[in-house]
Parts: sequence; structure tokens; C-alpha cells
Amino acid sequence: MIHSPDQKEVERNIRAQVCASCPFRTPGTDANSTDEPRPCERVCPLFTQLPDLAEAARQLDPIVGNPRRTLARLILKIGRHGKRGAATIARNGRKALRVLENLFQT
Repeated sequence: MIHSPDQKEVERNIRAQVCASCPFRTPGTDANSTDEPRPCERVCPLFTQLPDLAEAARQLDPIVGNPRRTLARLILKIGRHGKRGAATIARNGRKALRVLENLFQT
């Protein structure tokens, strides 16, 4: 049986692998645990859309289409929502894509 991570596990992995090096994260939160939300998550377009991205990754079927391309398209769509979205995706989109691919084995 394939392990399907829950939302908390997805968030922890994104915080550890994406947020840890994000220049847009809230100053002074470097020592935060990966279980501890940062204030910047409330306005981060990648993080606010993370439940939808995780659900899409969970449902992707490689027999039906190309999971990587589908996730990349969804992530790029997030980047079209204003300057903050574009900057966040330009900086962190590929990392987030890799995290989702690894977690959901797409």
C-alpha cells in the first residue's frame, strides 16, 4: 500500500524544504520547528494554496496524464496572482514541486 501523507505532513515538509530558505518568510522565525506555522504563511500564495496542491498531487494518476506537468501548471497558475505570487513561485515553485512529487510519488 502506498503511503499518502496528511496535510500536516505536507506542511512540515514544505516548511523544512521550501520555507527554510525562503527570503519572504517572517524575520525571526528561523529557529521555528517545522510543526510551528509562521505568520507569513497566511499571505504566502504557495502556502495558502497548499491544500489544493496536495489534493491534486494525491489524485494524479500517471496512467491518465503527466503528473509533473499537471502540478507545474497548477503552481504556475498560483504565480499569476499578483507580484507576491509571481515572486514566491519564481523563487520556490520548483522546490515545492519536488517536495510534492517526493511525498506523493507522482
